[in-house]
Amino acid sequence: MRYAYLFALLVLLTPMAASAVTERLYQAEVEVPDQRAQARADGMAEAMGRVLVKVSGAGRILEDLNMHASLQGASRYVQRFQYRTDPIPLAQQRPNLEGRLQTSRLMLDVSFEPRGIDQLLRQHGYAVWGQVRPEVLVWMGVEQEGSRLLVGADDAGLVRQVLDRSARQRALPIRLPLLDLEDRRQVQLADLWGGFYDEIQQASQRYQTQATLIGRLQPLSAQQWEVQWTLLQGGESRRWQMRSEDVSALIAYGVEESADWLANRFAKFAQDSEGELGLKVTGVADLYAYRRLLDHLSGISGVQAVRVETLDGDSVQLRLRVDGGRDALMRTIALGQRLERIEQLDPNYLYYRLRP
Repeated sequence: MRYAYLFALLVLLTPMAASAVTERLYQAEVEVPDQRAQARADGMAEAMGRVLVKVSGAGRILEDLNMHASLQGASRYVQRFQYRTDPIPLAQQRPNLEGRLQTSRLMLDVSFEPRGIDQLLRQHGYAVWGQVRPEVLVWMGVEQEGSRLLVGADDAGLVRQVLDRSARQRALPIRLPLLDLEDRRQVQLADLWGGFYDEIQQASQRYQTQATLIGRLQPLSAQQWEVQWTLLQGGESRRWQMRSEDVSALIAYGVEESADWLANRFAKFAQDSEGELGLKVTGVADLYAYRRLLDHLSGISGVQAVRVETLDGDSVQLRLRVDGGRDALMRTIALGQRLERIEQLDPNYLYYRLRP
């Protein structure tokens, strides 16, 4: 009787959990000049382009003419939209076309229907990258006027602002180090500038992120800057550099290239085979724990459906319909750190423990 009651509650709660997982991923806001129909249509197309980039993980997806053309029908994929007026900071206020100082801007906030966006991406052979994504710790060094410094979690300057904005646009979770005594004891600016990353990786372990991004930004002349980025993940590394007069573009470049590389590594593609996998999870002691489990599984890239087979004490037996197969699922589950792999007792199931 207890389990019948619990099942009834879970049926009611499951849709809310799925909605919470996808809400931010399928949402974007853009500035529009007014609330007229043409401005709204243009704004929805721009917002949909941003969502396609976030969900696919492909920063250059709109260079595909077929995907770009689909933006003309953006309104078909809209779930809801609303307007909001934001004040413009005094330092950023500029005269409008009529010569009056523009003190506020009109924002269009658009949420798109997840199933329709996913279907569109798969139809054109692109990835659908779920909510479970690797968290990236960013060590960023900046040289200016003969001095060098590290950007930390408490920094409020341009570097931090651009990193945060770029991370939101790509739906890539990032963190910056605390730069407390423990960090400064382990990490020296000379290590970062010299490319000696063993100490940085050691210091990064306390943050328990799944990837580390290391960058150094320095001037080459009065107007030219250079950035060098290194991404470390799972024993692999990716390096790139760029020169430009636009400092913000150089900073954003690190997040954008990281998102592209990680999406290629972890997102699953439409042409991958579809099948079912069994999953047994212990440590599901109550309804709250069960909801956390559903939230986690619903956000995993490639998981198309989750079906509960049995409940027994604190154990749940599930059947997952997935794209990409067993190894891809296990690799993505490991990213979230919500589930701990345990001994395989039955070859037909994957065994995990739900962490508190």
